[in-house]
Amino acid sequence: MTGSRVARRLAELGIVLPRPSVPPALYSPWQRVGGRVWVSGQPPYLDGEIRWRGKVGVDLTLDEGTASARLSALNVLAHLRHACDGDLDRVVCCIDMIVFVNAAAHFHDVHKVADGASSLLHQVLAPLAPPTRSSLGCAVLPMDIATEVQANFQLR
Repeated sequence: MTGSRVARRLAELGIVLPRPSVPPALYSPWQRVGGRVWVSGQPPYLDGEIRWRGKVGVDLTLDEGTASARLSALNVLAHLRHACDGDLDRVVCCIDMIVFVNAAAHFHDVHKVADGASSLLHQVLAPLAPPTRSSLGCAVLPMDIATEVQANFQLR
């Protein structure tokens, strides 16, 4: 819906949401129950390919990890848009978000990597408040992805 508030905001930010990815295993990318949508953990896909692989703090810098989390959040929004029948203006809030970071054992800035996802959602969905959030450093993530973002939304 090009006339929607969120669509206008995406255009202002120069953001084009990626095509929703196909899950690489047996799970649903999202579930809608009543007025709630849960979006499964999304990797940093771009044009059907994983863009960021490896451990933040060894293979990737903080900035690269942050970019990976941002891209993972864009994929969350792509699935959310599908769950909202194309109308992201139906989103009342992002209730919570979990950001998983494939992090080196000595890397202690996982929360800064997660800000890439939080910042993207806040920019796109403003003036809605940012979600509650957990950021977790992991020893390994599927397919050696750098980040994975999962989120839960309330719809009108």
